[in-house]
Amino acid sequence: MLRVLSLYPVIPAVLVALCGISLIVLGLVYPSGRVEHRPTLAEIQQKHEMALAEVMHSGVSGNVSSKDFSDGLGLALNSPVAQGQVILTIPEHLAISVDRPHSCVPPQEMTGGWRARTWAMSGRGFWPESPNLACEVERRVVADVARKKATRLTGVLSLMVVEWLAAKGLVASTAAAPEVLQLLPDLQWQQENGLFALDPEELRVLGSGTSMHHWRDVAVNETSVALEYITSELGPLLGAGRVTLDHVRWAYLVVHGFGQGEGPGPPPEDLELPSQVWFLWPLFLARPTAEPEHAALLRHNKAEQVYEVLAPRAPRILRWGEPSPMSVLVIGAAGAVGKRLIGALASRGERIVAVDKAPQLPESIKHLVQHAETNKDVRDFYTMQRIFQRHRFVHTVWNLAAPLSVETAKNPKIAEQVTINGMRNVLWAMYEARVKKILFTDSIGSFGATAPREECTARWLTEHPLQDPGSDYGRQKRGVRRLLKEFWCSGGDPRWAVLPGVLHSESTWGHGTTEYALEALLAAANCLSGKGSEPFRCPIETDVRLPMIYVDDLTRGLLALQDAPESALKEPEHGYAIPGVSFTAEELFKEIRFHVPDFQHQLEIDQNMNTFAKLWPNTLSPAEPLRDLGYAPSVGFRELIFKDMAASEELLFLDLRLTDASALCFRGVWVTAKHRAQLKLPLSSRLKGPSVPLMQKYGCLSQTQNLNLIVPVSRDVAPAFLSCMRMAAADPEMLQRLETRGWFDNWPLTLPIDQRNEQSAAQLAVELLQKVLERLTQSNNELRQRFGSASVVQRPCVRVREAETMVVVSLLKSMQELALLSSNEYLFEALRDAQRESLQEA
Repeated sequence: MLRVLSLYPVIPAVLVALCGISLIVLGLVYPSGRVEHRPTLAEIQQKHEMALAEVMHSGVSGNVSSKDFSDGLGLALNSPVAQGQVILTIPEHLAISVDRPHSCVPPQEMTGGWRARTWAMSGRGFWPESPNLACEVERRVVADVARKKATRLTGVLSLMVVEWLAAKGLVASTAAAPEVLQLLPDLQWQQENGLFALDPEELRVLGSGTSMHHWRDVAVNETSVALEYITSELGPLLGAGRVTLDHVRWAYLVVHGFGQGEGPGPPPEDLELPSQVWFLWPLFLARPTAEPEHAALLRHNKAEQVYEVLAPRAPRILRWGEPSPMSVLVIGAAGAVGKRLIGALASRGERIVAVDKAPQLPESIKHLVQHAETNKDVRDFYTMQRIFQRHRFVHTVWNLAAPLSVETAKNPKIAEQVTINGMRNVLWAMYEARVKKILFTDSIGSFGATAPREECTARWLTEHPLQDPGSDYGRQKRGVRRLLKEFWCSGGDPRWAVLPGVLHSESTWGHGTTEYALEALLAAANCLSGKGSEPFRCPIETDVRLPMIYVDDLTRGLLALQDAPESALKEPEHGYAIPGVSFTAEELFKEIRFHVPDFQHQLEIDQNMNTFAKLWPNTLSPAEPLRDLGYAPSVGFRELIFKDMAASEELLFLDLRLTDASALCFRGVWVTAKHRAQLKLPLSSRLKGPSVPLMQKYGCLSQTQNLNLIVPVSRDVAPAFLSCMRMAAADPEMLQRLETRGWFDNWPLTLPIDQRNEQSAAQLAVELLQKVLERLTQSNNELRQRFGSASVVQRPCVRVREAETMVVVSLLKSMQELALLSSNEYLFEALRDAQRESLQEA
């Protein structure tokens, strides 16, 4: 054989070539590696509609529909409903429950749908003589939970795993809602997202002092216990080796991420699964909320063997005190940033004076401001002077009055009058009125051709004051920074933020360079709705990378800069870059086409815009704002693209533990709209015996005698928190008298008991919150040594740490103010009168 091959060398050459061709063909047919397939929005919505149709066909009655709320899919009400009205009626067999084996309902009791058909086709007979597999498993689990052989959590995990196996056809049964299961994360997801995907060492260090500190240890132990139970007790029914640890971990994340609260109540302590958390398959299609007043109520109608979903009500929230007499003055209030900034300031109780050149303020902010100064030109010094004379109690000024880059290039003289002369007028008026703090929004347009391209900082601008930004726009920003530095030398407190391009959901915007992205998204929306089919004309080169930020992230960063104590600002001239995400036009168009395949674009270069884009940096440094302001961006690129603020009548279920920590650990997502933390404060040592039962009755004490509440970032103190502090500071006899007098009738809204109690409650809260804050800051040194400040920003746990610190600091500040108010007799009486009026209105 070898001799033949040596005589005819072309033969091995041909054989090798054939093998190579075969490998290429096989590589094309069976490609190596995992190819990611992300379903499009249309595909997801179609699955959502099919899942809703399936559960409705299985006996659910109600008038809801699947709807895209722009920031996610959910259930929408098709008609108005009154408080307490039944929205949905759900048969018992569409619930995961360890109280009764719902799969064992005989056919004559079924309302139709998949289960009656499955039972008829299975050929396994009727209950109870020869039940199907689902019934056998459920009966075993229910019996073991009742005998305490298995915990409620283990039982629910077991049933969830069986539902998954049934939906995949791996066991001889039919899942309760296979189409709903298709919308839940897949099995692989838990290995790459959520609690089990977080690095244990990272979670130990970065999670220290937070609510999720011991979560991973607890979760690992509970899933191991559940797997052991399933293997030993259910293995003969399901088949040996069919259930793995991945199945149980997947079920664990689903159970903790999609549990539906029966109604208002304290959050579960640690990772326990209380009886008031239900699992109704139709509500897996709805979205969660942490606000009980906006969430549907759940009721089990045992007589009719159904679960009922009831319409909520949205009560007025009682503020603990009147807004501060000091005001924030916002110049340029009608712009996209100004409107969002005013909304954020108003939401935390600030008094706002809005100044703008427009004849009237937009409707969206009219009701949020205390005073509106319209038709006011910042270029007129006497106009600015009169504004400060009329509003004597201003503690902070925001000057947002400045044309955008393209507008400046078209008319640089007018832009200079507004930007530089306008700032000079504002600073002189502030100096006369003895107002110290002013904040200004600088721009990435301040960086020129000699600036670094990556990780740019505001410090670089202060260290290179003579660099040429390459445009009138950048030179005018430089002139404003010089004025602010002079104001600082005169005893002022100026602060400025370097802004990337701002993306938002407003219907109108200016003519800046980065606004091309907003124009592209508008063109995509028109293409999707059939309103337009022409290619989008891209004004910049598609490979130019620019930093952008979603307006919600920007607002958080700006408020963090405003609120930071002056001593915490380590950067020169108190300037900070506010980072978001960076992308090129080509990356933007690729993501758009993923959702809108018909979207097209063509180059139509605008020389001004293209010049600016090439001058500006690719990315902004995240280290400095995280270190000094506690800020890090939370909206990623894909989330940013189609983020919107659409409003509708949406059916929401109550998630009793929905916080930044639970969203990360059980859903693998960031909470970006309103940050929340689970707060646990030890009260047992502060209480006398007779007070404990009453405080437990009203949810102020858990079984471990901790105050356990979900607290949002807000200037207003959560009513339940303040009421519980009042109870903790009161004598047991006083509490009993208050109960007979009706003090608890509007719980959690209560009135101050007396001046002494109010002061004691505030001081107690301050003491407990300071200890929580100390626990959060104890590991900061280890954190910096182990990870470094720059790399920390990229770690998921930092988002939770940041959010929980914000919550504690916000609440601590409010309680310190309350302690100050209640120490003065006249202020306390005014506070009590204001709360009494608010309570009567509520």
